[in-house]
Amino acid sequence: MTTEEQRKQNRERQQRHREKKRQAAYIPTADEWFDTFSTSEHYEDLRAYAKRFEKAVAEESGREVKDPRFPLGYITPESETADQVAWTLLSFKNNLIKRVDSPNGEMFGGMYFADSIGSDIVAATHRFNLEASQTYSAAYRELLVLLNQRYGKNHDRDSNVVTAELSGTYTLPELKPELPDAQPKPGTLPQI
Repeated sequence: MTTEEQRKQNRERQQRHREKKRQAAYIPTADEWFDTFSTSEHYEDLRAYAKRFEKAVAEESGREVKDPRFPLGYITPESETADQVAWTLLSFKNNLIKRVDSPNGEMFGGMYFADSIGSDIVAATHRFNLEASQTYSAAYRELLVLLNQRYGKNHDRDSNVVTAELSGTYTLPELKPELPDAQPKPGTLPQI
């Protein structure tokens, strides 16, 4: 091999190495990662697990998973919370976590940002008494511990709620009733 051929081969090897490094450092957007992940076998495994989990929770708690009045299968708030818990927990266990941009964070299973679901799942768990289901309660408590280990030092609203729930000091805030609009609607005249 001539010196020129060696140089060319070294240049090509260096270019391949730089390209691999560039690809490894690339952080996809949340949409890009969802699109990529949603076509993977992991997505199908998570979906199947979440459906089985939701069904078990519904049976144990005596609730419908889907609202039967909606033919397309409207998801109830209870089943949405069960889905978030199941999906995020299995993603933790299988390390299906990807750093993404736009928005910036860690996406679990191509679907949820685990650092920002804490307050929602804790409130919904209390509001709908989801811990009446043993399946839900075990998974929920395991997820809370994992969330606290990973994000407990953030000291934001979600991590504080998770910490309070684990310590037994969480109280469900009262829902504020929606007040009717005091302002007249555009195009209508007030009645005198």
